[in-house]
Amino acid sequence: MEPLGVLRRIDELGRIVIPKGIRNRLKINEGDRVELILDNESDLIVRKFSSFQGVDEITKKLIINLEKEITLPVLLCSNEKILAVSNEKNTYYEGESISHSLFNALNERKNVALFSQTIARVGESMNYVVYPMAKNSELLGGIVILGVASVNEYQNKIILIFRNIIMSMLKV
Repeated sequence: MEPLGVLRRIDELGRIVIPKGIRNRLKINEGDRVELILDNESDLIVRKFSSFQGVDEITKKLIINLEKEITLPVLLCSNEKILAVSNEKNTYYEGESISHSLFNALNERKNVALFSQTIARVGESMNYVVYPMAKNSELLGGIVILGVASVNEYQNKIILIFRNIIMSMLKV
């Protein structure tokens, strides 16, 4: 990606306007949160905030253990991309942008099953169940159970427990 530099003035209230071209490039929309990071005591880094910034090994292990418990493949996604997968067979999804159908399902903010839909912008259509994660009315992402149109009561309870554990680990 080519570097992009812009000179801006700070107004009397300490605000800076981020140009539309940069907002588009970073996929920052009105109402999104941004992170301001002081680097080397003199450089200010501005980036779109993600509660999932740096999904760690513990979170990945939770997703793997969730699959072992419910015996179904699992994905963890933000509201933009797939962050972690529970097995080697689905690693090609990691880092991919989520599909419009998955984004819309997450935005419904209720557990929902989708039939013959894509998960990422690449990949085949399949059935899956979506468990959105939202906190303080902000959509964070979700847990996606692959290849099924529904889960049984036991699996549902386990998924909800894992979702709550992962949400408690996120910075919001």
